[in-house]
Amino acid sequence: MDELKNIAPKLSKIRKENPFKIPNNYFDDFNARLDEKIKQEYQIKKSNPVIRILKPVIGIAASLAIIFMLVNWPFGKSEINQTANIESGLPEYNIENAIIGIMEEMDDISLFAIFESEIEDEPFSDDELIGYLSANLSDYDIYIESAE
Repeated sequence: MDELKNIAPKLSKIRKENPFKIPNNYFDDFNARLDEKIKQEYQIKKSNPVIRILKPVIGIAASLAIIFMLVNWPFGKSEINQTANIESGLPEYNIENAIIGIMEEMDDISLFAIFESEIEDEPFSDDELIGYLSANLSDYDIYIESAE
């Protein structure tokens, strides 16, 4: 103890007793108080059956609404429309930007082959068109284009 007084005099002055005490007669009516709290919580849960039933339904509806908004939100919608318009040849897309985009992706040999080839004016058959769309567009892209 003398060593503690030398090392830490303020610490040695602190009394060594438990500062936490239970109030008098605390456990005498503990069961009655606990029963009362349980009854109050049960009455709250029992009094609102509509809220208890609708709470999960509202949560599911909110989740579906968020998923729907994320799928249909116009992030990059213009990019999707532009690429779809380039591939489908819709007139509302700027053809100059489409040609520039295609030419940037080509190598020199492919570019020269295009200039040397003859232009065909024959219309596409339905089978050729369906084959091209299925090879170059996903189901989602086709759905988006048909929905608009």
